Amino acid sequence: MKKCINEACQAELEDNIEICPACGTPQEQLEPHEQQEEPEQPELQQDEEVVTRLAATETAADDDDELATDEYGDYIYTSEWLRRNTSLWGWLTLFLVAIGFGGIASALQTVISFNLDDYGGSMMLASVDIIVGFVLLAISIYTIYAFLMRKRDAVFYAKTYVVMAFVTNVITLFTGEVSSLRGIVWGIVWFIYLLNSNQVETVIPPSFRKVSKTDWAVLASIVVIPLLAFAIGFGSAILTNTSRESDEKEMRNMTLADGEWTDGRVIFAVPDYMESSSEMVEPIPGQKITVFSIKNDSIGECTLCSDYDNENTWANFDDYLNNWEDQTAKYYSSTVIDKGTKRINGHECMYKVTKYDINDIEVYWRYHILFDDASGKCAIVSCYDYGQPSRDYVNDILNSIRF
Repeated sequence: MKKCINEACQAELEDNIEICPACGTPQEQLEPHEQQEEPEQPELQQDEEVVTRLAATETAADDDDELATDEYGDYIYTSEWLRRNTSLWGWLTLFLVAIGFGGIASALQTVISFNLDDYGGSMMLASVDIIVGFVLLAISIYTIYAFLMRKRDAVFYAKTYVVMAFVTNVITLFTGEVSSLRGIVWGIVWFIYLLNSNQVETVIPPSFRKVSKTDWAVLASIVVIPLLAFAIGFGSAILTNTSRESDEKEMRNMTLADGEWTDGRVIFAVPDYMESSSEMVEPIPGQKITVFSIKNDSIGECTLCSDYDNENTWANFDDYLNNWEDQTAKYYSSTVIDKGTKRINGHECMYKVTKYDINDIEVYWRYHILFDDASGKCAIVSCYDYGQPSRDYVNDILNSIRF
């Protein structure tokens, strides 16, 4: 017995066999130059080819600008390649600048224009605006960074910013701020731009984009936290209003002394040398208050009402004063006679006395706000006289006020 001289075959043959029946190779000794070439190695199996191609996704582009492809022939982009081969310009640059300034403005506005009274004294409700303002700032900063670094989630956060800004402007529009209409229009324009821009698709190709679980978690937090704060604040505001209504009802049902009046928030006594009347007014739609008129033609005239406000700052005082000032008085010369604070029955009282010269007649405007920290209330007393009244009617009224 012998083996086939073809090393690739090596079949067992009888000694007298001249041609191998398995591979057809003559069994005479071949010359060196006639040696058969080794057969080519079989091609990689399909699974091995897929593994090899997928491995290229980790190193798609190194020192050159060639892109690797996946098993479907699609390009495999990387952040590094996109930074080298794409640029930010035109409308995309304008968009990034716009959201940068918009984010800063949103955060600053919530701080500069903050007034707890605008939220019914509820810090939770106020925190919603603060949270949204600073979230918009954070998203704008990350969106700019994501586009510069060609991050997969850049377009996702850009759309998130535009949608959040759009929603906040719509809510603001319903509160009467017509200026927010411009923000609504721009929100629609920018969202359409992000959906259809060829430049955005070039800088962040659709096949390269990816939204991770972390991104979805961030989006959920952006939605849930403000809603939770709003729910808590709204519930707290309802409880506060219910409590206030109960307290006001109780005060109205109290037995008052002769000459005492109340609106359910404060109790005061009308000097026996003056007369008083009251009327219900609605300075803000849906918000009715009782306004008292106390007067004696030979002495002076006062208007008294109350509010829920314990912010005893001069900025807040001036806001009240500007709303109360007689518009016609602005056309006459005026002089501030006195301005300051004093304590009345343990309460802080801020005041300002202004003299007007009206057709050679001196008219004094004596404006006072008396604060009660315990209840969060204040009493507003605005008086007019001709100077040097015969009775100290203003202090008589202020000293009689109870919260």
